[in-house]
Amino acid sequence: MISNRILLIVTLQILLLISLLYSDNETSDEVYSNQFRFAIRYLGMKITEVELIDTRTEAQGSIEVKAKSVSFGRLLFRVDNTYRIEYTDAYIPGQYDKFIKQKNFSHHKRAVFDRSGERLLIWREGEHTEFSGMDLKDCRDFFSALLVLREVPVIHDSFALTIYANNNLWNGQVTYSGNEIIDKRETIKYRILFNQITDNKTQRSDVLTNNIVKEESSLYLWITDDDMRLPLKAEYDASPFSVFWTLEDYDISYSLEQLKPPNNANQNDERE
Repeated sequence: MISNRILLIVTLQILLLISLLYSDNETSDEVYSNQFRFAIRYLGMKITEVELIDTRTEAQGSIEVKAKSVSFGRLLFRVDNTYRIEYTDAYIPGQYDKFIKQKNFSHHKRAVFDRSGERLLIWREGEHTEFSGMDLKDCRDFFSALLVLREVPVIHDSFALTIYANNNLWNGQVTYSGNEIIDKRETIKYRILFNQITDNKTQRSDVLTNNIVKEESSLYLWITDDDMRLPLKAEYDASPFSVFWTLEDYDISYSLEQLKPPNNANQNDERE
């Protein structure tokens, strides 16, 4: 009698374990991760190293970016910043955290995008600020916008991305500028011009992203014209000298064939 009970208990435990394993296999999404390592150069010298890790499933993902000054950059402007973004499909961010450690300045700032309520919620060092009437439907931060450009089919025209930077929304007008050979690779060149949409009060923040999004400057991007769609190079047309981002290393676990095009990009033009 006792042995039968023991056999029944063991059988039920085995069935429960099989059920749990089957359930996990049915509900879990496969996780992909891409890593990019950039060098930021000014006057030909490397001043900052940037590591970007994009981890995603089919429906959501996260981006973590770490930027740290090196060599001459420690004298020019010392940075040791971390950025974290939680996004849904098509790199639409829901939450954006900045952990800023710069010379004589540090803070943690969180931006939450309340799209249904058209509110931008900001938390910074215990202070809460709310900006209402914000059209956040297709808004992206700088890094999400950079990654979504990897997924955009080549459009031989211009299209717009809405960019969030320092409490404000910006229109990023992206223009196809032809194909160029960079480091023996065929690349697609884009030019991005920024126009400010909202006029909210800005705050002192990081030099890495907010200085790029300005009306008086242009941003150029070179992305490889293949299934890898590597962000090979960027040029920030600053005054008096340009700042360059160059891809130094990468680790790709998924290619363009596994990516879905963004919902808000104009896809009417076919690639020639």
